[in-house]
Amino acid sequence: LSLSLSLTHTHKHKHTAMADDCSRCKGPIFAAEQPMIVQGHKYHEACFKCVECGTKLTLRNYESQKGVVYCKPHLPQSRASNTVRL
Repeated sequence: LSLSLSLTHTHKHKHTAMADDCSRCKGPIFAAEQPMIVQGHKYHEACFKCVECGTKLTLRNYESQKGVVYCKPHLPQSRASNTVRL
């Protein structure tokens, strides 16, 4: 009696990504992660930082302009706020 056993390992470990990529790094956000979601934009927790100085942001201390997040001191001033009233 002879038995022949052939095993082929074809299973590849894959992470399941959410539908969206990180708004900052453009990398996929995996299902196991809990992204920061701000005004419809999703960020890895590590990517949710000021674009100017790199300060880590929270939902309490961030500012956003045109989908870009800043700390409050680095939020660009709008042109309208720079006008002089006579």
